[in-house]
Amino acid sequence: MPSQYRREFNKVFKRINKIAQKGSESVIEYKELIDELVTRGQYRLLEDILITKYGIDILNYSSIERLKNETFDDIRRVTNFSSQIFLKDLTEQNEVYSVGFHYYDKNTNQYLGDIREVELNPNFAEKKLVEIFIDLESIVGLSSSIVSAIPEFVNDIRITINLKENDQVLYIGDIYHCIQSYTYSSANKITPTFSAYWNQVAAPSYSLTTFTGSSTTLLEKYQLAITNLKSYNYTII
Repeated sequence: MPSQYRREFNKVFKRINKIAQKGSESVIEYKELIDELVTRGQYRLLEDILITKYGIDILNYSSIERLKNETFDDIRRVTNFSSQIFLKDLTEQNEVYSVGFHYYDKNTNQYLGDIREVELNPNFAEKKLVEIFIDLESIVGLSSSIVSAIPEFVNDIRITINLKENDQVLYIGDIYHCIQSYTYSSANKITPTFSAYWNQVAAPSYSLTTFTGSSTTLLEKYQLAITNLKSYNYTII
């Protein structure tokens, strides 16, 4: 592949990929790009990109209109799979990890908050999720997300538990942050309340934050969401 052709190939592929990452509502932009390529005499380039990157053979479509109308969902499926790979790289770069939609600091294992995808177009047949929001609503007490993400302190002298610095637990409805490692056992019945080993943490209070916009890709929304989560710190009482 000549260098000039390779540059054009990569340039157009990136445009298609970015359009697909925006979601189902970008299908018009996809059709406009195909029209642009045909007008510029780059039909062969489009053919090479679709077969090489997405496994789509233009010869299977009887017209350009059919191609425009029937291939975008297939492209989005491939792009969505690729996005999961890139998202893994994104979380590693930002030193966070996720369990479901719960996000944690990779170094301290501290729960940071939730990031979820929501459906922009409920009528879209495949229910592809394209919008990000941080589920951090202002509440009185603890949200169900926090309760499910932070373990209960096991106050049972029959069980020996090694507690590490930076561990977080729920105890009698409050969050506690371990500031010094110790072992809880029948001989050492120290619980989080009134203990030099623990600091109580204020329940977080957030307003709903949503990242939308058709000009922003799914991964860019995730980056904004992760940055927002990492900027918040629990308050020690």
